[in-house]
Amino acid sequence: MTGGSLTNDVDFTLANGISSTGTVTLTGSSSLICGINLNIGMRNLGILDIGSSASVSAPSVRVGGFGPDVSSTLHGDGTLNLAGSLECSDLYMPSASGIGQFNLNGGNLVCENFYMDWNATGRPNHYSSLTVNGSAGSFSVMDGFSTATTNATLNFVVDAGGVTTLNVSSNVNISGATLNVDVSASPDATHILIHGASLSGTFGSVNITGGAARLVYDTVNGDVLIVPDKIEITSMDVGMNNGSSVVTVAFDYEDSSSLWFTSDLVSPDWTNVVSGAGPLSYTNSAPIGFYKVTSP
Repeated sequence: MTGGSLTNDVDFTLANGISSTGTVTLTGSSSLICGINLNIGMRNLGILDIGSSASVSAPSVRVGGFGPDVSSTLHGDGTLNLAGSLECSDLYMPSASGIGQFNLNGGNLVCENFYMDWNATGRPNHYSSLTVNGSAGSFSVMDGFSTATTNATLNFVVDAGGVTTLNVSSNVNISGATLNVDVSASPDATHILIHGASLSGTFGSVNITGGAARLVYDTVNGDVLIVPDKIEITSMDVGMNNGSSVVTVAFDYEDSSSLWFTSDLVSPDWTNVVSGAGPLSYTNSAPIGFYKVTSP
């Protein structure tokens, strides 16, 4: 669909049959308005691509439908690619026992509730994933946001401008889900992945690639952040040790109550590291500034 508007007073469903597949691509200024449910991949493979100038609205969006936990003949596999805009009351991934995949590719989502764990209890073939690519999009959930299942995965790919933050006006439940973050495009910056009114639980698995960084749960502010592993050299004291010049450095480590940090620095300027439970000593001096560390 390359333009115009399609309004449907009832359900709009892709891949409702057991052996059917369905793909809808909206480009240009196309708009799709659903009266009840927008179902993507209800019983087999369904894909909805919403282009950068296109829009979709529906009371309920279901990405992925009925899978093998409901019937061995069903493979409800839905994919939603959003570069334009989507407005809905509720979004389910999947709605029963299939596979739901949501790729935010610079698009704009506004919805009331976002569920990646809907009907997941007792259904091992219930899978959901949300992938956030870059910083150009927006993600706003007014009420519930829940990924509380081990079969839910959140993927964030940072670009030079950072990342699109998941903004939730209510509680965020991430209990047991998997988090994957690629910070290679901006490894030395702090990135707010999720901003909610409050947080429940922690991720069951966390994988950070592309740089030395770590995950921080800011429960006071309802944030989940990626922060770089770096220390700031705040002072230097040159002395002698067995006839060799030694520089003792005081470190102010981010997100740490300890002034001293025990770890090897990732920098070619430093050699002969002496680690201990206090200050670290090095035989080469380096300018005051920031240096990455290998571990928190």
